[in-house]
Amino acid sequence: MRGMPFRISSKLSNIWKKMSNKEYRDAFFAADNSNTISAQIATMRHSRKWTQKELADRCGMKQPRISSLEDPEFDNVEIATLQRIASAFDVALLVSFVRFSELARRATDANHSDFNVPEFACDSLKPNAPAAKENHYMISVGLAPSTAPVIRCDESFSAVARGDGDTLTLPPMSAAPNYAQSHLH
Repeated sequence: MRGMPFRISSKLSNIWKKMSNKEYRDAFFAADNSNTISAQIATMRHSRKWTQKELADRCGMKQPRISSLEDPEFDNVEIATLQRIASAFDVALLVSFVRFSELARRATDANHSDFNVPEFACDSLKPNAPAAKENHYMISVGLAPSTAPVIRCDESFSAVARGDGDTLTLPPMSAAPNYAQSHLH
């Protein structure tokens, strides 16, 4: 790929120029973390059609704590709290150190669908499995001889199913509110 030109968006280029200032880098990092965490919690909660109280109950917290965690201005989040949230959503929590260039790219490429993570039961190691951001859902129901029905889903699901025979196809859920667009940057 050597010699191949690549395009950097003007937004990314502007952020990168500002990152030459250490104070800007620190502020950008803090704001992006706060915005991303709040947007992701709210997006996953909305996609599951849970209230803040329902999420709080699943986490063993009070509703005002969930409200604070969904506020992009709130920046006092502990890893143990995020682990409880991840457990309630039945998703993994990944905390890692990254280069500032990766942070800038992630921030400028953010899409609200990137914030919706399916629970474990709807996860897969299969190649070409539908990505969470595609917002389509499939449930396959089948009966094996002498066994109970087997239900497998490709993602989280919700809605009235329509189908024929052994496969039910669910219509797409309405997209979660666009928290990423309104809270990032």
